[in-house]
Parts: sequence; C-alpha cells; structure tokens
Amino acid sequence: MGKHLVSLLVLLLQLLCGCAGNQRTGRAASMQFTHPVYNATIYENSAAKTYLESHTKMGIHISDPAWEIRYKIISGDNENLFKAEDYLLGDFSFLRIRTKGGSTAILNREVKDHYVLTVKASERSTNVECRTRVKVQVLDTNDLRPLFSPTSYSISLPENTAIRTSVAKVTATDADIGTNGEYYYSFREWTDMFAVHPTSGVVTLTGKLDFSETKLYELEILAVDRGMKLYGSSGFSSMAKLTVRVEQANEHAPVITAVTLAPSDADHDPTYAIVTVEDGDHGPNGEIASLSI
Repeated sequence: MGKHLVSLLVLLLQLLCGCAGNQRTGRAASMQFTHPVYNATIYENSAAKTYLESHTKMGIHISDPAWEIRYKIISGDNENLFKAEDYLLGDFSFLRIRTKGGSTAILNREVKDHYVLTVKASERSTNVECRTRVKVQVLDTNDLRPLFSPTSYSISLPENTAIRTSVAKVTATDADIGTNGEYYYSFREWTDMFAVHPTSGVVTLTGKLDFSETKLYELEILAVDRGMKLYGSSGFSSMAKLTVRVEQANEHAPVITAVTLAPSDADHDPTYAIVTVEDGDHGPNGEIASLSI
C-alpha cells in the first residue's frame, strides 16, 4: 500500500512538472519579432555608437514577464561594423543596432551602400530563439569634392576666331549623389576674354584675340561643390588648367612686284624682269609656296 502511494505521488509530480514545462515552452515558443524584415537607414561616416533609424518599431513583444531576451547579429556584417543591443521598455524589448567604436571600419556609401543583417533573439531561461533581417541603407553625405579628368587642357586658336565661339570643354565628376553631387564651374580669376558655362563646362571666347598683343593665355578653372560642406568651405573645389595658344591669322595675300629690264641683243641669257613676292603675315602664314609665270 505504501509503495503504491509513493509511486502515485511520483507520477503526479511528473505530470505537474511536465505540464508546467510544456506551458513554459509553449509561452517561449510564441516569441517572435514584430516583422520578419525591417528597413533602417544610417549616414555614411557616422561616428561610433550611432544608432540605425527605422520608421518601424523593431523588436519583440514580451508576453511572459520572466523573459530575458538578448540580440546578436549572426550574418551580413563581414566588416564588423554593427552591434545589436536590447532595450526593455514596458512589455516590449526593443532591438537597437548601432555602429561600433574603436578601430573598426567606417561606413562608406561609395564603397557599399546597403547591408542585410540577420539578427538572432535568444530567451535566456528557455534558450528559445527567433530571427529577423534588417535591411540597412547607407545614406550619402557630402564627403567628396568634384574632380577634373583630365586636369589640364591645351588648345590653339587663330586670332581671327569669332567672338562667342565655343573653343573648349572641361569635365569634372563627383561621386556623391543628389544635391551632394552637384557642382559648378568658374574661373579662378576673372577674365574678359573667355567665359565658362557653370554647368556644362563649355568655354566660350568673349573677346577679340590679337596675336601681336597676347600669344598665350593660361587659365585656371574651378569645379566648386554646390552642396552643404561637411568640413567648412575650404577643400571642396578642384582646379584644372586651360592653356590657349593664339595663332596669327593668314590675313594678307601675297603681293607681286616686278621691275622690267631691257636686255641687249648681245646677251646670251637675257633678263627681262625682276619679280619680288612679299606676304605681310608672319611665320608659316607669310611663306610663299610657289610662283608661276
């Protein structure tokens, strides 16, 4: 009789423990993130301990006050840039993800503009787990200046080139996007002989060239960042050099002059005239190619 009573008590205790364990396991099994995927943003070059921003509340509702939830990034962060944290507020365990400090790499949109992080949530007492993904979009900051390619240009212009003629085109690029990637062109020093279009980079002749006055122009053209500067106004422009060589125009036609002579009948090789050809231009333009009689 006593043995039967002891066996009955043991069986009853096992049933009670089993029910409690199943109930606890059932409660823990209901643990899940509010969404399977979250979207978040962060600016490139963000300082250490900068948190991702999301319009959706990331985390898990606490249905059992005994839960102790911890978060960990298990994939998608090969550069070791991010850290997951938990923050308990009322009956909700917030998932917060921030940049790490120390000597870790810095977010660079021009190198990589998005990450997909897989985050695991673990309940401490039951070891129940669940997972979610966080899609991180890296936003652009105005951290790059426009750069010329090439950085030097050289042209030659006849001195009779018409005013308002497009004579050259400079080109710069900025790896930033949106307004951060906008820039304008301008001359470093004002000149009344040339103008540069602020957005196209086309250089136009605005004055009358004169070979006898100026044979060479050396111009410096700036590409200036339009966007808001992160580090002040300095350092957000680059410069290219434009060299303009003025060539003398072929303005004068050759002039022929002749002096006639009256040779005698005794001359075996008589000369009837001396012909002279002159050209008022200088250099190659003043050379005579041929003379036909």
